[in-house]
Amino acid sequence: MFVGGIYYFNQNNDDYLENNWNLNLKSQANSILKKYPEPSFHNDGIYYEVLETLTYNSSIDFNDNKNSEIETMFLEYTSEANISEEYLPCFSNKYEYYTKNKENASLIIINQNQKLYVVSYKI
Repeated sequence: MFVGGIYYFNQNNDDYLENNWNLNLKSQANSILKKYPEPSFHNDGIYYEVLETLTYNSSIDFNDNKNSEIETMFLEYTSEANISEEYLPCFSNKYEYYTKNKENASLIIINQNQKLYVVSYKI
């Protein structure tokens, strides 16, 4: 039974964005880095992924206005997850962003230089 629980947890993490946010980006991008939340019953914590886009036809409605609040939240979450600076977007350069919130969870996606920087915080 314990092994099944580990398999179920790993399977859920492989489809984290699809399962938690109804987003499937795998067919249009390659993952460069993934960091999952620490194992827990509710799969809470910080999820981070960097995707390199291939032929990206976005169904996501990105906003292209600079937003310091989004930048601050993004950097707070990635700092808490100990993400190396080399895997972060450069907010001094042009970027687009998308946010989504639901009860006890938030998602931020930064689109910059053919990369999607995805952070999700779930409590």
